[in-house]
Amino acid sequence: MRALAKISSDEFFLLKCKRSRNITSNLGNADRVLRALFGLVIFLAPLVNLPAIWSDGFYAYASMAVGFVLMLASLISFCPVYRIFGMSTCKV
Repeated sequence: MRALAKISSDEFFLLKCKRSRNITSNLGNADRVLRALFGLVIFLAPLVNLPAIWSDGFYAYASMAVGFVLMLASLISFCPVYRIFGMSTCKV
């Protein structure tokens, strides 16, 4: 535990963005929070039926699927689209 107290902020971000199980984290904290919030909103919108566009089953399920994928990407700190384009918002 003492070793963690001596880590600088730059080293912390480096540790956070390390590789784990062949997946390199490529989402920074701000990106993760925004994805989680937006994913939650579009996941829950069809359940409350706001706006009325969600009354069609296809749009409701599609919205929930996209919301789930965004929340999952936020949870694991990895975006496959960012990897395809070689992008990263993780501070390294």
